[in-house]
Amino acid sequence: MMCSALVDKSGKMQERLVDKSRILQGPLLLAVLALAGCSSVQRVEIQEVKVPVPVECREPIPDRPAMPTESLADDADPFVLLRAALAEIDRREGYEVRMLAALMACTRPIKG
Repeated sequence: MMCSALVDKSGKMQERLVDKSRILQGPLLLAVLALAGCSSVQRVEIQEVKVPVPVECREPIPDRPAMPTESLADDADPFVLLRAALAEIDRREGYEVRMLAALMACTRPIKG
């Protein structure tokens, strides 16, 4: 215990007993609360996140066929040109099917 002197409104000195432990209670309580916040156990959660990863496509590019209209002379007969154009349509459709198959092989989802 310690003694402290106080002056009241009338100007008289009054002695008051002050407990030293009361003085230290406030800062001690703050320190305990601050350390209590640090002592809590952190909760760790592992989450699986699926991220798309680019993968090289190893599908071979089909060879472009020779088109019949490319080998015609500039002064070819219109009927010859017509037959070559119809044959070229068939070749281009076949080439398109092979190109589409290669594209589908490269863009299908990876399993696993």
